[in-house]
Amino acid sequence: KTQHEMGCRRKFNSIFNNKIITMQQSRLFPTEKIFLFVIIFIAIVIRFKAISWGNPPLITINEEKRIVEISRDMILTKDFNPHFFNYPSLIFYLIAFLSYLISAVTNLSFNTAEYFAYDLQKIYFIGRFLVFCSSILAIVLTYKIGKEIVNSRAGIFSAAFFSLSSFHLNNSSIISVDSPMVCCVLLSFFFVIKIFRSNTELKNYLLAGLFIGLAVGFKYNALAGFIFILLAHLSHGYDKGRGNKKLFASIIFAVIFFLITTPYAIFDSGSFLNGIKYESIHYKVGHIGAEARLFSYFNYLKC
Repeated sequence: KTQHEMGCRRKFNSIFNNKIITMQQSRLFPTEKIFLFVIIFIAIVIRFKAISWGNPPLITINEEKRIVEISRDMILTKDFNPHFFNYPSLIFYLIAFLSYLISAVTNLSFNTAEYFAYDLQKIYFIGRFLVFCSSILAIVLTYKIGKEIVNSRAGIFSAAFFSLSSFHLNNSSIISVDSPMVCCVLLSFFFVIKIFRSNTELKNYLLAGLFIGLAVGFKYNALAGFIFILLAHLSHGYDKGRGNKKLFASIIFAVIFFLITTPYAIFDSGSFLNGIKYESIHYKVGHIGAEARLFSYFNYLKC
């Protein structure tokens, strides 16, 4: 009985000490709160200032122009088939919906949405503001993930470096699918961490799959993010039974939410497959400034 009591006491002390260590690691000290606030504030100022870059549609890039025109056409024609599948459709639907909603609110009538749709500058701003919001949320998620994996200080350093990333800055000031995709992948990864840390509740699998489905709804490349869900699942040694049912449910959720965001992958499957084929060739060949061949950049040194 004495040995049993001592064993229980040691187990209790071990759990209690681990809990204290975890609380200390995750605690956000006042100085770190200030650093986090400064990081987010600077990120907001830099990115929001760039929203009006180029005074669109006077100066813009082809990617933005295509997205805005497809979104505008959805409002004008009520045809929700984008007839373009180089990207999935979620970005088009979000911009079209927000544009229509703002038009309805500002004009106090749904019948005036057609006139609003011709004002491309407003649609550009709505699209860029959407990307801006996703980029700020991605920075916050980077902090949360760093804090969850290591501690709050690691989260702050991660958020600081990410917020000043030139690639992320560039994609936060134009209408592109990259920033929203990254945001959704980070949301999925947050729940992957919970799965990895033995919190194998079904809701974590479903939410991880849901956000991967949304991420793929922005850009097909995000499908690779499902590897994290699989690895977290396999870390628990599941090989059959109930555990694998949770993984299967995560896959089903990812597929469902992708199809919700890109329904014409089914209803216009021919065009969808052609778009996938085009992007596949694009990634194999590349384009000027982003060639796919390993040593292609050395050609620029000859100039």
